[in-house]
Amino acid sequence: MNKIINRIFGRENRYYLMGIAIIWIVLFHVFFWADMSNIKTTWWIELFDKGALGVDIFLLLSAFGLQASLDRNSIGVFYQNRIKRILPIYLFFLLFLFLVFERGCPFYRVVIQCLCQMTGLSLFKYPEFFSCGFCFDWFTPAIITIYLFFPLISIVVKKVISRGFSFELFFLILLIVFGVWVRENKHFPFGLLALRFPILFLGCTFFIHLKNGALNKVLSLCFISGCIGLLTGNLEMKRSLILLPLLLAFSLTRFNLPLKKIVCLVGKHSYEIYLAHIILVAFFIPSKTVSNFYLLCIITLISSMIIAGFYYYMNYIFYYFCGFVKKAINA
Repeated sequence: MNKIINRIFGRENRYYLMGIAIIWIVLFHVFFWADMSNIKTTWWIELFDKGALGVDIFLLLSAFGLQASLDRNSIGVFYQNRIKRILPIYLFFLLFLFLVFERGCPFYRVVIQCLCQMTGLSLFKYPEFFSCGFCFDWFTPAIITIYLFFPLISIVVKKVISRGFSFELFFLILLIVFGVWVRENKHFPFGLLALRFPILFLGCTFFIHLKNGALNKVLSLCFISGCIGLLTGNLEMKRSLILLPLLLAFSLTRFNLPLKKIVCLVGKHSYEIYLAHIILVAFFIPSKTVSNFYLLCIITLISSMIIAGFYYYMNYIFYYFCGFVKKAINA
């Protein structure tokens, strides 16, 4: 049991999986927005097209980690940690986007759009925020919404588990049906989150079962989820559910992880890289400055990491400044 926990949810391996996930997401968006008409289809090109699975990896790990954090901390500390991780750097991202790329946007729209993004409200209405018409970020409002409601989500999950394993399966199937219905009725971007409700539920459930030593229930849920995934007609849900037994198989392997330190570093700063690559996807790739697809992938990845470094140090300066002000007030 400890091997499975450490291989997937342990600190270093969690960062490794997050690093793989963010690289996969960046390549997926390059694939999605770049001109692919002259590119020969190969297995790795086909793999780029499955990059949305990176989001499933993030949300599974996030749900597990959020449940662990809520069990370990008070609700106040739980929210404080979430705010410190997300909101300051997200504000830098939004200001950078408006000041550099959308300088002509009216001030009132800047305020409204920033508030909608930072409160999660934009998740419930398809936004055409900027002149490019690119819906630049659904993931952060989704994460913020999950953070806001997670204490309630945790209570629901624990009540479901208390009713027995059969009820867990019933609730999981209910979430799958609801997620597919919302997604296929094109409620975008909320549908992208609804499609991941089963993954969020399973992430919370895995933590609770593993904490209680019920490894057999985790294995059963992975196996049953994979079987349901094979049977469902929705391709996105199918991939999402089949991911679970694949991660379980990964946890049982013994090989050394390639480029572990580098990928873990990328995973540690995955959120900064995620925000950084949005700018490149929205403004650089459509300009068609670089026509070679592989070169475009490399440039996008490297540039995203450079911009992410800027976000990280701006965040560091922000907290240093807040600490300085706090000391000055106390003095």
